[in-house]
Amino acid sequence: METERAKPVRLSNPSSPMENEISVAEQFYRDLIEHSPSGVLVCDPGGRIELANMALASLTGRPLSELIGANIQELFLHDQDIPWERWLGERGEDTRQAATLRMHGPDGRSLTVECHVRAIQWPFATDQPGDGETRLHLVIQDVTAQHRRLHELQLLHDLTQLVSGKENIDAAFQIVAQRLVRDLGYRVAGIALASRDGTHFEGHGYHRDRQGFSLNRFTTDIGITGRVFRENRSILVPDVRRNPDYWEFDPEIRSELAVIIRSDGKPVGVIDIQSDGMHPLSQDDLALAESIAVHLGLLLDRLQAAKRLEREATTDPLTGFANRRLLLERLAQLADDRRVETAALFLIDLDGFKQINDQFGHLYGDAVLRNVALRLASCVRQGDLLARYGGDELALLILNADLRLRMEIGERIVQTVANLALETQTVPVPLTASVGIAVFDPLDQTGPDELIARADRAMYAAKLAGGNTIRHDAGDC
Repeated sequence: METERAKPVRLSNPSSPMENEISVAEQFYRDLIEHSPSGVLVCDPGGRIELANMALASLTGRPLSELIGANIQELFLHDQDIPWERWLGERGEDTRQAATLRMHGPDGRSLTVECHVRAIQWPFATDQPGDGETRLHLVIQDVTAQHRRLHELQLLHDLTQLVSGKENIDAAFQIVAQRLVRDLGYRVAGIALASRDGTHFEGHGYHRDRQGFSLNRFTTDIGITGRVFRENRSILVPDVRRNPDYWEFDPEIRSELAVIIRSDGKPVGVIDIQSDGMHPLSQDDLALAESIAVHLGLLLDRLQAAKRLEREATTDPLTGFANRRLLLERLAQLADDRRVETAALFLIDLDGFKQINDQFGHLYGDAVLRNVALRLASCVRQGDLLARYGGDELALLILNADLRLRMEIGERIVQTVANLALETQTVPVPLTASVGIAVFDPLDQTGPDELIARADRAMYAAKLAGGNTIRHDAGDC
């Protein structure tokens, strides 16, 4: 930009020493503004710019001839809440508190600036109306890089907290997407995970204008995100209009980037960032997105590890079904679950299982128990809990089943075990089951220990009857 100076309105032919002093003071004041390394302007109470310097012209990308006479509101983005009344009402040192705003920069880009404002009494006589009125003296500093870096560091810090905390992945995705748009100036940010078969994405997106989240589901064979996932690499597209992979949904978008989220070393999702002409995406944006992707990958790893530990803690290693611990937890929750009208606990003991272990060995006995558990799983409904209670005893917890359905399920269990074609060395191995049933009624507030004891008594009654049969606890009939 060529050197250009504001055309000051000067006193003509000063006729007195006082007028001459004022003229000298005015020139000194203008020279201070002109040589300031920060953008400086002076405007009247209506916002009309009367003085501006070359630093401000460089900051805004507008020549001084356009700045002088323009309204200060034109410098800032339309959605900025300029504290105009506060600025006009302040005096002296109280005006030193900076306001952080976004303004129009060169080539349509947006800048984050700090505005230091002082309300002054204009001491210079001019040929304009309103001489002597309050003026606003603004010093405007570009803090885009510092502001962005602070937000980046805060976001990465918060992601570290998420990784070490108990935040679920959906909440983390929403936090990151919103912060990328709100704090870093992107137009759209989306984070999605791929399906197990790798055919589609599902995740959350945040749009600056819509100020809300959208749940997106789209296939992995389209768009820049699809290419990133298929090729397992990051991509930065400075001009989407020249990219054949770009899938347009917002005409304001000018640049896009996408990076891979990896968990356990494998690609599992993508971060997609799209921006308009006010914030062209660069390698710095790509580096930030890749760092965020690493943090989200660590969060996924932690959540997967937590799920694995929880699964191991509540799963019987022999049968692969629930263990005694999980069964007791579910029983303890019955009283507080409003969806539970009734619940029935089945205790299932395998008749003659000790003889199988003694005759054929524990490895064969373990195989029999796994086989029985798998077959019984086909007898129960989705949402019912099949567990290994201990030894050769299995347990089944079913919710909201009437007497007819309970007896039907019990008969199915007995028949399934009796029909197992067990043999060793071509010798048939007979196996049957004794089933005891106890019912939980929320009105009675039956505790887990009492419910188990009642089901256990009913099971032993079935065994005393010769096995291969069902018995209800006497109090439930």
